[in-house]
Formats: sequence, structure tokens, C-alpha cells
Amino acid sequence: MKAYLAEKIITPRETLNNAYLHVADGKIISLSEEPECEEIITRFSDFTIAPGYIDIHTHGGLGYAAGFEDQDKLLEWSDYKVTKGVTSFLNTTTSMPLDKVEKGIEDTREVSRTKANILGVHLEGPLLTTSKKRGAQDLEHILTSFTRHHEKLLVDNQDIIKYMTVDPDHSDIKKIAAVCQEFDIKLSAGHTRISYDSFLDRKKLGFSSITHAFNGMVGLHHRNPGLAYSACMDDDIYAEIICDGHHVSYPMLKLFFKLKGYDRAILVTDSMKVTGLKSGRKYWIGEKNIFVHENGRLTTDEGGLAGSTLSMEEAVQNLVARLDIPTEKAIQMASLNPARLLGVESFKGSLTPRRDADFLVLDGSLKVRATFIRGQQHFCNV
Repeated sequence: MKAYLAEKIITPRETLNNAYLHVADGKIISLSEEPECEEIITRFSDFTIAPGYIDIHTHGGLGYAAGFEDQDKLLEWSDYKVTKGVTSFLNTTTSMPLDKVEKGIEDTREVSRTKANILGVHLEGPLLTTSKKRGAQDLEHILTSFTRHHEKLLVDNQDIIKYMTVDPDHSDIKKIAAVCQEFDIKLSAGHTRISYDSFLDRKKLGFSSITHAFNGMVGLHHRNPGLAYSACMDDDIYAEIICDGHHVSYPMLKLFFKLKGYDRAILVTDSMKVTGLKSGRKYWIGEKNIFVHENGRLTTDEGGLAGSTLSMEEAVQNLVARLDIPTEKAIQMASLNPARLLGVESFKGSLTPRRDADFLVLDGSLKVRATFIRGQQHFCNV
């Protein structure tokens, strides 16, 4: 057994001071004020130990885009995510040719055998709207019907597909929802013009979440609110939120958390292929030109937003520094909440006995200084 001493250890119930985290065989054994073994392998005396971050919506970075690049690029991207505190993530596809979706899924399956932080796949599309609410999703590859080929894709890959974004107003939504429910694929509403009143009925089909709140949906109109109202107000559904200040302004982020609270909000990056690459220039992503602005904002040739270059480390820092959200709550929204949504909280998402020893060492500015996955150190800059 190994013991780790830190100035603070963040657990779901409380923050422990000058406490020990005990790990054996990749699992958390206990947390205590005194060591339970003679060997203290590391003292993080001036640091905080926190649960590892779980990013359920990330398309790539460092030149990798799901379905378009080779597995070595995914390996490199996986390693980069670790340096930003991500101990689990869902490799996320977009609306693209079926063969590219299949490649993205198979690459994820193969690489996950050696990379412990890859949890599965998030299919963002192609069962979405063809309206402007599709955002940067490729119109040519959006499916307005649930084809037998796409159904077969879900059935054949039920082991690795964990989460799927669908327009709740899709003509075949009942069929789609039935397949997702059968294979425990979590269903998220996004890229839609659906009104709040209409979504109340569709939600009963099994929607668990809302994809990137405020983006790709009708907002908080005072007479006809859209899906954004559900994201803010419905206590029975989770809501992703991109906290880079570009997708949602900081005043609106403050409103969102005031209305939603902290128990059902989930921080995501929606990061794209250009994350970690040089800014101030255009890149070709899939079948689109994407411009990377100096402030990290991504836009298409038409001027619309196109994902982000955000990291989970930055998302947590932004909430604490800019919105005065308590550190423990910001971290909860990056760890325990996504674990609960995906149904993996029994082994991921918190510093609790019998869970995987996925944890971070954070400094006073919440910069990630070390990352451990299943008790193994994968990154260290202490």
C-alpha cells in the first residue's frame, strides 16, 4: 500500500486538511489523518489532492480529430489530456461519413486497451437538425432518418459507445431512444430548435443530459423559451457547459450556475483538433476551415463558433477565478457529476474507498502538477 500526504484532500463530503490518501492495487483504500503504512512515497505538503477530471465531450487536439487521423495521433492526444488533469474522457465524433465514424470508434477501442484514461465514445450526431442550430456540424452528413446502418453501428459497438447527442425533435426519436435505452447509451439533447414545452414530452423518452447548454439551441426567450430553459431549470437532467467565456459569456455562466446549481452541471471542453496548436491561423478540420483566434476562440468561414481549445484545467480555473465558485464545487462538476451521468460513479469520479485511484495534485492556482490513473503516475511537474 502507498500513502500520499497533502495539505488538502477533496472528497464528496468534505475537504480534509493535512490528510493521507492510501492506495493499493489501483484502488483507493482509505483516507485518514494518520498514515496507515510505514512507507510515505510522496509528500504533497503544499498541494491539494483532487479527483481526476472526466471530459465527456472532446473531439481532439494536437492535430487529432476522431475518425480522421491515425491511432498514434490519438495516443498523443490521450497523453496531452493527462497533463491537463483528465483521467477519463469520451472520444467524441461529429456528423461525418459513416466510415469515419466507424474508424473513430474502432481507433478508440484499440487505443483504450493501452490508455487507461479513454472511457469510450460520444457520438455527437449525425441525428441532428439541418437548421442553423446544427452549428459547425456538417450539413451533408446529418441524417434526417434513423437508418438501419446507423442502428447497426450502435448495436455492434454498444461496448464502447457510452453517450450520444441527438436532436430530440428528430423524426425517428422514439426508435433512436429505444435502441439507446436497450444498450444503456446515455442520450443527450442538442443542436435543435425544439421549444421547452415540446422537450418536456420528449424528455420522457430517456434523455439524461443536454449538450453544451445555450449553444446549438433556442435560448431563454421571455415568451417561447427553448432547450436552454430546461438546461437551467430542470433538476432531473444534467447539462454540459463550456466555460471558456466564448461559448457562454461570464455573466450568463453566472446566471446558469445560479439557476442550475452544482449537482447537475457538467464541465466539458468541446475541444477540437487545433487545441494545443499555433493560434492566429486557419486549419482544415474534417471538411471545414477553422480559424484559431489569439484568444483561443474558434470560428468557421461563416463566423460561427466551432468547438473550443479549452482544457478541463482551464475550465475549473475559470469558474473559481472569474465566478467565485467554490473550488470543491468546480471540481465536482468536472469529476463526480460526469461519472454519475455515465453511471460509473461506483468506480470513477471521487476520492472514495473502493474507487479507482484516479487523482490529481493541484497547486494554489489549480494548475495540474501531477496526474495518477488507477494509482499509476502518468504526469508529474512538482
